[in-house]
Amino acid sequence: MLESSQYTCAKQFAAFIAGNAAARLVIASTRPFEASSAEMEAWTRIIAALNIADNDYAFVSQNPKNQDASLQARQLVKVVEGIDPIALICCDEAFFSQLKAGYAQAPTTENHTNQFAELIQAMPELRVLAPSLTQTPNPTARDVPVCKIYANEQGEYLRLFGRPCIALRNFGAALASQHAKQQVWSLIKQLEPLLASNA
Repeated sequence: MLESSQYTCAKQFAAFIAGNAAARLVIASTRPFEASSAEMEAWTRIIAALNIADNDYAFVSQNPKNQDASLQARQLVKVVEGIDPIALICCDEAFFSQLKAGYAQAPTTENHTNQFAELIQAMPELRVLAPSLTQTPNPTARDVPVCKIYANEQGEYLRLFGRPCIALRNFGAALASQHAKQQVWSLIKQLEPLLASNA
C-alpha cells in the first residue's frame, strides 16, 4: 500500500494505534494494551524473540483507554489495510470476528472485495487445546480452545490479502497455562522468517 495511505491511516486513527503506522507486524485486540500488564510484558518478550526492529510493530486497540469511541468493523479493515503489515495477530476472538465482519461488508466495487469473507467461511478451523485453568484431576475433560489458527486444507495460514493472520481466542487467558503459552509461541514463532529485522 502507498505510504500516503499509511500516513492517512496514522492520522485518522492515531488514537487507536500505538507504534509504527507502517509496521510489518500488527498486534490487535478489542481491549486496551496496558503498559504494565502481564500481556504487554509477554508481547515485549515475544517481539524480542522474533528479532523485530524496535519501530517495526504496532498495537491496535478497538477500544483504547480514555477514548469514548471505538472502531467499527469497517474501520478495523481500514486500519489493518492502511498499515498494511506483513503479518497480523489478533489477541482475542472478538477482534477477529469484527474484522471478518468488516471484510464481509466491503462493497465489491472497492479494491478489496468480500472474497475474504467467503474464504473464511469455507476454511476449516484448527483448534489447539490447553488444560483447563481449574487444573481438575482430569484436565482433558475440561479442555478449552485457547488458540485458534485458520488454515486451508494443507494446514497453511489463512492469508489475509497475502499476509499471515493468527487468531487467538484469548491471549491473556493463555498466559495462565504453560501448555497454552507453548502452543501460542509455536504458532507465532513461525512468523520470524518474515519479520526478523535482518529479513
